[in-house]
Amino acid sequence: MGGIDTFHRVFQPLLFHTLRVNPTIPELQQAFADHAHELAAFVLEPLVQGAAGILLQPPGFLREARALCHSHGVLLVADEVATGFGRTGTMFACDQEGVTPDLLTLAKGLSGGYLPVAATMATDEVFRQFLGLPEERLTFFHGHSFGGNALGCAAALASLDLFQREQTLASLPPKIAALRARLSAKIASLPHVFEIRQKGLMVGIELRRSDSRPYSPEEAVGARVCRIVRRHGVILRPLGSVVVLMPPLSVTTDQIDRLVDATAAAITEATSHPLPAPALPPSPSPHPTTAAAPLRGIFLVGTDTGVGKTTVAVGLLTLARARGLAPVPFKPVETGASPDPDDALRLRSAAGRDALPREIICPYAFSPPVAPALAAEQASTRLTLDGIISAARRAAALGDFLLVESAGGVLSPYSENLTTADLAAALGLPVLLVARNALGTINHAALAIAELHRRHLPLTGVLFVDTTPLCTPDRPHNSRFVRALTGVRILGTLPFLPVPTPDGVAAALRLNVDVDLLLPRLR
Repeated sequence: MGGIDTFHRVFQPLLFHTLRVNPTIPELQQAFADHAHELAAFVLEPLVQGAAGILLQPPGFLREARALCHSHGVLLVADEVATGFGRTGTMFACDQEGVTPDLLTLAKGLSGGYLPVAATMATDEVFRQFLGLPEERLTFFHGHSFGGNALGCAAALASLDLFQREQTLASLPPKIAALRARLSAKIASLPHVFEIRQKGLMVGIELRRSDSRPYSPEEAVGARVCRIVRRHGVILRPLGSVVVLMPPLSVTTDQIDRLVDATAAAITEATSHPLPAPALPPSPSPHPTTAAAPLRGIFLVGTDTGVGKTTVAVGLLTLARARGLAPVPFKPVETGASPDPDDALRLRSAAGRDALPREIICPYAFSPPVAPALAAEQASTRLTLDGIISAARRAAALGDFLLVESAGGVLSPYSENLTTADLAAALGLPVLLVARNALGTINHAALAIAELHRRHLPLTGVLFVDTTPLCTPDRPHNSRFVRALTGVRILGTLPFLPVPTPDGVAAALRLNVDVDLLLPRLR
């Protein structure tokens, strides 16, 4: 049910369908309004999403989840394997919002980590469903040989005894406060520390470049910090570009000081020499704008024409606005504009930028539905990289997030010596590849990815789009094969929408696509 592709990729065809929701109360309410009738359970790590990078949920999110589950007859399952037994400051994270889940999963802290012990707790209402006469066969038989292991249970009992005898929970508040104060004093102001997320004794330190651009996975900056910090006698865990601190509950104030000092020194050393950005090939013709400040945003390119790029862009612009961003769409060229560039106008409306002149959003619009290079040639116009880049920067200056929708595929020509890939390289934005989920997609996507890799363009991932309501036999398997052939992250599939309104597309993206990788998280 989780979203870690490394774990699930091989087994994807065997897994049942799940929906995901971002941890905001409005999105949670909308998800229940749309899907409560088909939900069996809502599963979450309460308060903190651990393996995702110590992501914190807003206050009241867990309590709202409990209320929605109760009103719709949906089970609430709390995964407290990481958050239980004092880790967030209370015995269970659920305690902090007065929530009792229907099912509660426990492990790790149950035995202090010394022996493998896990337990699933259930309410009486759930438990009673498995009670009955032998012939009714209601028993939950899915156990294993080592369930109830005596040695593991003895370790768990000893650990629980220590909780009570040493008043472990009562000792935590001053330690949590000391850790927070030390992090603020020693680490928060470091130039490459983007955000510190803390809940009790769970801490995630997210690192970014000094201009707030994310590090790429290939740079492995978190792992670099964790290698360096070992020289200081400290062992930490990286989660991508997030450095995780999880000191034991028995940690002392002096040990907290040592832990934070060592982490600060390691971060400083690991980021003192700038890590190289993913290499970009030289532009076909140098121009003065290449030295300008880097843009913030995303570059959408398709595997073909008519793959759903505009629909995806509309949804992303709507989501960006909902997150407090001021997005500006930019479609450098639109062909088949008769008389108006309809796709560009859809983008302008979704971004809430109706007051902007069309020429800002789409500087070149041509009537013939042909390749941009041919359309420009027939209109006696020459498309140049300098001109398009200048127009893109004018648009970007009007907001804080530029969404570029290219024309066609990776090698679609804007002129005889200028392609979509050249434009993507010059803008330097992360690339999102949009692919039609249909027969032929595997080959088209793999070839597009190969070209993007050849040019060292920063590819965020692939987003599939169901462009028709017809479910063909290949659809469920396309993403798996593309992932296996290329190794590129699959962000999800946007289902077919008969009427793709901006809010409808945004909701479908939230539920089916990993949008957090596409939109910058706000401070």
